Order: sequence, then C-alpha cells, then structure tokens
Amino acid sequence: NIDSGFITSFKDLDSILQGIQKSDLIIVAGRPSMGKTAFSLNIGNNIVKKYKIPLVIFSLEMSRQQVIYRFLANNTKINASRLKSGKMTLSEWEKLSESMKDISELPIFIDDDPNLTINDMRSRLRKILNNDAKEAVVIIDYLQLMKSTLKLDNRVQEISYITRNLKILAKEFKI
Repeated sequence: NIDSGFITSFKDLDSILQGIQKSDLIIVAGRPSMGKTAFSLNIGNNIVKKYKIPLVIFSLEMSRQQVIYRFLANNTKINASRLKSGKMTLSEWEKLSESMKDISELPIFIDDDPNLTINDMRSRLRKILNNDAKEAVVIIDYLQLMKSTLKLDNRVQEISYITRNLKILAKEFKI
C-alpha cells in the first residue's frame, strides 16, 4: 500500500521508492538507446493520467512533435514509424483518434527549447504552477545537454552544479 508518493505503475519501482516523492530529483541513467526517454515519458504519462497533475517536459533533445509521437505510440501501442507515415488500419486510426483526444485533455506542457537554463525552467514552472496547480511532475530530457550559467573548470563540475540546482528547484516547487 503506497500512499506517500505518486504511483508510477511500475510495481517494483513503486515498492522501492514508495512512489515518486515531492521534492525528489530522480536521474535515469543508461547507455544510448536503452529506453531512458521512453521509460521517463511512460512514468510521466501514468502519473498525469492517474492524478491529473501537470506533467512538464523540458525536452532539450527532441522537438515537441517528436515527444507527442512518443506519447501517441505509447498510448496506442502503434509503432512510431507507422504513426508518422500514416499507413495504419482503420482500427489503428480509431485508436489514434481516441488517444489524441485523451492526451489533449491532460495537463501536459512540453517545452522543447534546446538552450534552457535552470532560471528559464524556474520562470516557466512559476507560470505553469501559478494556475491553481500545487504539484507537478517534471521530466528533463536530457541533463547532459543543459548549459550552466557559470563558467566551471570541467564538465563534471558543471553537471554537479546543474544537478544540485535541479534538486533545489525540486524542493522549491515541491515537484
């Protein structure tokens, strides 16, 4: 029985984390093409559907359209290349139409500015969370592309600075 955090619908993960907690910074790491983005979007999708809280996606790598394709492919179980080509069966078109309607009704915000800084994220979160939302889930894809406003000696220090400030952001907004 998990009642302290947002349930991701990944049973083992929920058991370990007791759900996603407010103010947590969770980093999903792995080699290229291992499904980090798909996994993160899946968690975000599950939470926004269950709790109807805002899901904010800062996508530094993919365009807004690519993120939407990922959501649609995940929700319909239709291959993304078939979605993009439009070569689908009638039942797939019906599933797609229903999924588009469902997604459009959810509080999902996608920001695909590739040059985002922590301060940019802070101001965008302020705007989103000012509108009655008291809590949200934020996905940043992906951390390595973020730029620091400080000039540091090396990339390791820069990533440390960025992650520390993301944790501060998570605590500040209870996201």
